[in-house]
Parts: sequence; structure tokens; C-alpha cells
Amino acid sequence: MEKRDIMDLRPKVALVLAVISLMAIVWVDISSGAEIRISSWYLIPLLLVTWNINRIWGYFFTLVALAILLGIEPLVGAGATRHIYFYFETVGRFASYLVVISMASKLRQAYDREKRLARTDGLTGLMNRRAFYASIEVEIARRIRNFQPFSLLYLDCDNFKQVNDTLGHNAGDQLLRLLADTLKESVRHGDVVARLGGDEFAIFFPDTNPADIASIMPHLKAALQSAMQRGFPDATLSMGVAIFVSIPPNLDEVIMRADQLMYRVKDSGKNGVLQQTF
Repeated sequence: MEKRDIMDLRPKVALVLAVISLMAIVWVDISSGAEIRISSWYLIPLLLVTWNINRIWGYFFTLVALAILLGIEPLVGAGATRHIYFYFETVGRFASYLVVISMASKLRQAYDREKRLARTDGLTGLMNRRAFYASIEVEIARRIRNFQPFSLLYLDCDNFKQVNDTLGHNAGDQLLRLLADTLKESVRHGDVVARLGGDEFAIFFPDTNPADIASIMPHLKAALQSAMQRGFPDATLSMGVAIFVSIPPNLDEVIMRADQLMYRVKDSGKNGVLQQTF
């Protein structure tokens, strides 16, 4: 579970705040009378729901705000409802609210797209290193509090440079995408998969003890080997799995343990899996 951005509110929270702010604005509007016009303030609840829920809720609150403005106008408008200018003004408000909601919705879509790209590896579609570490830091902290075991796997593609040199970089990219797709298809729901960069991948396995990893790894290794045999029979994998049943001091310790295990496999001939319980 990732940390919630400061610009985001939970939909229920946004809805409650929008209703409260709308009621407060109506009270101020009625209390201030015709001397002070605060129709632009109604944009506050509209933007709250548009940004944090969706555009449909923004349109709904626009209709609510418009109905309220029409309803309270006799109380604050000093007879303005009898003038045609009032109706032109109301139509103008409605149109301006719709324009603002449309712009806010497009801005939110662009914001979400950039946020997603900042967290995603462009080649494979997996989490990138930064997003992965931020995500598992939260997960590890939760499991430390609840005394729950977890595991971290580091995976490196052996002979990847050889694939690039002999088959070309397009083939290397194809191999990386193949590994990414196979990893995504082979892990459990709730496991976190990432490409750390180059030919290195990682998987965070929440709520796993040594027996769980002993069951998971043969299936995972077989799936990866089967996928590579179809187009890259010379490519092999070195994997290190650190299983934590006791509390690690920090995230750096967790990463270091998994990384060391993976490199021990590479140093001892590559193409293998080494797991250790801490």
C-alpha cells in the first residue's frame, strides 16, 4: 500500500468536506445579503468532489449549487429575480462552473498520468525502483508492527549483455518484457513486482515464511524458465530470497540481505536460487 499524496483526499472525506463547505457558503451567502456576492465561493465544494471523486460528482454539485443560488436569491437579491439580468447571470454562472469542472477534470487526468509515469518503468510497465522502495517501506513497517513475516526476492538475468550483443537491443528489451510479464502472471495477489533497472527485478512477498517460499519458488522458477526457453534458451537467472521472520532494523538491511544472496548465486556459477531466513 502506497503513501497517499497530500493532494488527494479519500472520496468519502472529500464528499463530507464538500457538503460542509457548501452549507457554510450558503449560510455566509444568506447572512451577507445583496451587498456581498460570493457566487465564486461555490466552486470550492465543486472542485473538491471533481478532483477527489470524479467529474460526474462535480456536475451534480453544480446543479445543487445552482438550485441553492436560485432558491436563496429572493432572500439576498432584493428583488433581482424579477429582472432579466438575473437569469442571464444565472446562466453565466452555470456555464462558468461547467467550464471550471471540465478544466479541473482534465488537470486531474494529466496529474494522474504523470504520477503513474513517475512510478512506472517505461519498458515493462512494472513499478520502478523508487516506487517499489516507497511501497515496501510502508508494507515492512506494518508487518514489523504486527510481527508478520515477509520475504524479498532479487532477480538478475544472467548473460543479458550477451543477448544484447548477439541479438540486438530490441531482443534485449523483448526479454525484459517477457520476464516482467511472466513475473506478473506468476505471483500471488498482493505480491509487489518491480524492475529495479537494467536486468534486475524484485518481488516483495508479504506474509510469507520459509515454508511459503519453498512452495512459491519452484513454480516461479519453472514459469520463468519455460518462458525464456521459447526465445532465449541461453539466458538464465540468479535469484536471492531473504525471508524475515524476525524484525529487521530497517529497509536498507532488508535490501542488502536480498542483494547479497543474489550475488552469491552469481559468484558461484549463476543460474540458481539461494534463500535464507533471518
